[in-house]
Amino acid sequence: MLSFRTLDTHSKFVHASLRKFPLTTLDHVNEWFQICENYLDNIWNNTVIKTSAMLYDAIDTLLSLTTAEIGELETLHIVNHWLVLHLSDLLKIVIDEEQQNERQIHPLGFIRIVLLSTKHFKCRLHYRKNNAAFKEDIHNHKCNFSAIMIHGGYCHEIFHVKFNNKNLQYLNSSGESGKNQDLLECYRFRNTGQMNEQEHTGTALNSKIQSYDLINDDCTSYALPSHIYHRVANPSPCLITLTLRGTVRNKEDCVFLCDRVQETKSEMETKSLDKNEVNSLFQEILVMLSSAEKNQL
Repeated sequence: MLSFRTLDTHSKFVHASLRKFPLTTLDHVNEWFQICENYLDNIWNNTVIKTSAMLYDAIDTLLSLTTAEIGELETLHIVNHWLVLHLSDLLKIVIDEEQQNERQIHPLGFIRIVLLSTKHFKCRLHYRKNNAAFKEDIHNHKCNFSAIMIHGGYCHEIFHVKFNNKNLQYLNSSGESGKNQDLLECYRFRNTGQMNEQEHTGTALNSKIQSYDLINDDCTSYALPSHIYHRVANPSPCLITLTLRGTVRNKEDCVFLCDRVQETKSEMETKSLDKNEVNSLFQEILVMLSSAEKNQL
């Protein structure tokens, strides 16, 4: 059984404010990686009937040994890699259990399906399968998260942001900005009950400080803390990613930047998928995963 003595391995963790992002390697926590992997394997491989509830408890246990500032990001990334290795089994379980988790078509055109969810984490499958125009605004998140390419890829861009609104300057990026700065309109999500509203809050200077192409090359991946500003650009026509996000810690400070002034308005609505649409989608992905496994043999 996992015990708090495993916290000894956390001596290698570095506080989030001192690390370089995105996190793309787990070399600094090899011992913790092995502990997490063995723990999940023992639970998964020693049970005849596998259920999503087993994973809820196991992942919650691992995350309980970390904090949002120290260790959560690494643990999310470790667990997400494990989930990718067992994705075929996980999809079959979700189909059999007929879960009622969130399954939607996002306004930006990709399908978003929650596979696992507790108050400590949420595992989501993102699937985009069209060539429609795609433009994502620069934004941060309300949770730390890990993302792994299952199929296809995109250009991932990270930005340094400095707000002109004095009330938002505590959200400024740390470190040095890039050479070329642009002035963009700033919007903040405000919870009004059932929906979030996009509230105009002034302008912000931004500069791109990182840009790199991610493709499905041996499960290319990264992990990002909630405060980092980024966006996805030029996604491939068929894009599948698995994301694992942690505890909500930035709910009131989610902002996005865009090059146009918008009226304050409610968050764009999503369209729900029915059971048959989800099952059909899962079957498509299972065929892709099976084909990829055969090609590796």
